[in-house]
Amino acid sequence: MKIKMNTCTVNTTVAAKRSIDWVVIHYTAGTSSAVGCANSLAEWYKKGANPANPASSDFIVDDETVVQYNPDIANRYTWGVGGAKYSKMSTSEGGRYYGKCKNSNCINIEICSNKKNRKSLSADDTDWYFTDSELALAAELVKYLMQEYNIPADHVIMHHQVTGKLCPAMWVHSEAELEGWKRFRKMFTASTAESTKMFYVQVGAFRSRENAEAYLKTVKKDYPGAFIKSM
Repeated sequence: MKIKMNTCTVNTTVAAKRSIDWVVIHYTAGTSSAVGCANSLAEWYKKGANPANPASSDFIVDDETVVQYNPDIANRYTWGVGGAKYSKMSTSEGGRYYGKCKNSNCINIEICSNKKNRKSLSADDTDWYFTDSELALAAELVKYLMQEYNIPADHVIMHHQVTGKLCPAMWVHSEAELEGWKRFRKMFTASTAESTKMFYVQVGAFRSRENAEAYLKTVKKDYPGAFIKSM
């Protein structure tokens, strides 16, 4: 996994040896995911981001690059999923993990968003979208983090599932839009399921257990993990 480092501690909090249980997906609410956008967002974080509502994320993804902002993920957390739970939910997934997933126990990933009509930047708009290339990068990053921090696939969630916020806005206006999230999930769960499968090579078949065990001794010289399975 190729990751560009552009780190800083601004808008982060120290939490030594924190428990990391979740990965949370966000959208930037920007209008382009072109290369360089991820690095620009990291630079914005360094300046304090929005003083009225300061935020940050551990990683940022654009069409070509994954940028890491948090310099010490194991001992420091970013500010991405804090805030009160929304009183009204746009989908059945809204607020599902509120109180369970928190900034202190998650890794936040911002994916640079795109928009068809750039004259309006409302989260209520339905013309937000992600490109295939950045989703592929984001899925690769998710798989890497799942393995690195032993995070199960069902603990990879959207910001919407924490507080109910329309984030990522392209997937959460309605039950129908959740299909976009489900498609993205398949990008990192299909290969995960495949990796748990085991494939065996049969090297002999015997009617006598005694003969099988005698042959196993020979095989184990080259393949210590060999074993007998009765069928």
